[in-house]
Amino acid sequence: MSAGTKRILLRADGGPVLGLGHVMRCRSLALELRRLGWDPLFYGTVDPPPGPLVDETGHPLPRVPVDQGWGDDPGRGSDTLRVAREWRVQAVVVDAYEFRYEDFRVLTEAGFPVIAIDDLGNRELPVDMVVNPNPLVTPGMYKCQNIPSVLTGEMFTLIRPEVLALPRAGGRREDGAVLVTLGGGDVADLMRQVLHAIPGDLDPPVVASVSPACPRSLLQIWAQTAPSHRALNHDPAMLPDLMSQAGLAVTSGGTTLWELYYLGVPGIVLAGVANQKQTTTVIRKRQTSLLLDIQAGFRPDPFREALHRLLTEPELSERMIERQHALIDGQGARRVAEAIDLRYER
Repeated sequence: MSAGTKRILLRADGGPVLGLGHVMRCRSLALELRRLGWDPLFYGTVDPPPGPLVDETGHPLPRVPVDQGWGDDPGRGSDTLRVAREWRVQAVVVDAYEFRYEDFRVLTEAGFPVIAIDDLGNRELPVDMVVNPNPLVTPGMYKCQNIPSVLTGEMFTLIRPEVLALPRAGGRREDGAVLVTLGGGDVADLMRQVLHAIPGDLDPPVVASVSPACPRSLLQIWAQTAPSHRALNHDPAMLPDLMSQAGLAVTSGGTTLWELYYLGVPGIVLAGVANQKQTTTVIRKRQTSLLLDIQAGFRPDPFREALHRLLTEPELSERMIERQHALIDGQGARRVAEAIDLRYER
């Protein structure tokens, strides 16, 4: 490493089971850090590689894959410490639920400042900084922990630069498609249920978007049965444009939802996993989407009713867009990067 280089390690995984949310938001942070003169290095498993870990021009970002043959716990604390030392980084960002207390301690006791990106606030984090990018989260979530720097809430929501480059909606997009995007993992089963619940005589076209990690054979059959009215996308680079052109969206929460809020896209959120608790809180408090709880399974009738409301009540969509824009200003990644730069530059 040359003199003056500021290098940071970002530990995150993505694939069919985990989805791509962790690596996506780490990428957003990494690109902002690059603009401040940092040299980001990713450490983790991304399936299929490089996944979303590319720069704005499509070139892969520097990445070290996890060696599954290394030690007893590949990708955990001691292994991450090995990579941090080998690459002589100045700080380590960890966005991984599987990281345990002792994994963080291995890094901090070796003298590396650790920044944890967290969603739940349900584990002890022996770190120097925690970032919880979910809207409406307050520092009080971590008040019982002795964490020197706590960044929480919508001021620190991490949005991709490709999304920030797109125009925000000035109102409801009358001619926009219905976009269905349910995450970056294997969401084929839920996607099929949702698509088959959409009435066949629906006026706007329907676009389903999945990641390359998602099985697509049956979804391709769905699209081919009405090619003038249905489309299937599996290119992550196309998703920001599809979001900006959508009249409404059906999503499952996570980072993509906050990006839709930045753009201003009304829609339906299908909440079905435990780590979406804050998402449901935001929607109930701010009324930024229609919420359907699918923890007990997806039910077509309530979904169709919600879809009908969005298509027939334009004032509902307009109010949603106003509240979404008021919530997410898109500057979260810049703010987090500046906080890291200020704290750890040396």
